Amino acid sequence: MRDISGVILAGGEGRRLGRPKDRLEIRGVNVVEHLVRSLNPLFEEVLIVRSGDLRDDRRWEELGARTVRDLLSMRGAMVGLYTGLREMRTPYGFFIGGDMPFPNCGLVRYMLSLHRDFEAVVPRRGEYLEPLFAIYAKDLLPFVERLILRGERRISKILEGARAVRFVEEEEIRAFDPEFLSFFNINTPRDLEQAERIAGRFFGGEGDDKRR
Repeated sequence: MRDISGVILAGGEGRRLGRPKDRLEIRGVNVVEHLVRSLNPLFEEVLIVRSGDLRDDRRWEELGARTVRDLLSMRGAMVGLYTGLREMRTPYGFFIGGDMPFPNCGLVRYMLSLHRDFEAVVPRRGEYLEPLFAIYAKDLLPFVERLILRGERRISKILEGARAVRFVEEEEIRAFDPEFLSFFNINTPRDLEQAERIAGRFFGGEGDDKRR
């Protein structure tokens, strides 16, 4: 789609994992590289937002992604989202955490089909939101800046500044992703072990997503 970018937030330090999130590998496949390959067919631009060392830029750029560094020295996903909104070249961005290895591309396409009438499209399961698997309009940037200035870290607070929000409800999600694996993220060694088991169903030899 020409009016929306895919934005991978890959700046997590991974303290509980003992390695930066952008170094995560599952079955020998770098997770960020896998996400780039999965999102490339869907978006005009794929952007990787990182912090610190950018030495892997060339490898990901060869896959068609553009890498940018967090624009603020503060930590947290809010800063990554702010950077993505600032740096993306389109009016909308689909944002996904760099530690979320199993995006269902059918679900992503469905969300893309909804975005033009809203400033945010966010999956919701009961009372739980999935704000790091969501679409945000660039018009939200001034509100995100205000959130950062007052020290807010909760991504879900962004929705308070949106003129119109489309929640993708559980039954809609289930039609594409009945196990909700799109929202699985890796924070601990146990999560990584579970991801290794799950990946046998989805990761090809080149990291291609088989759920398209």
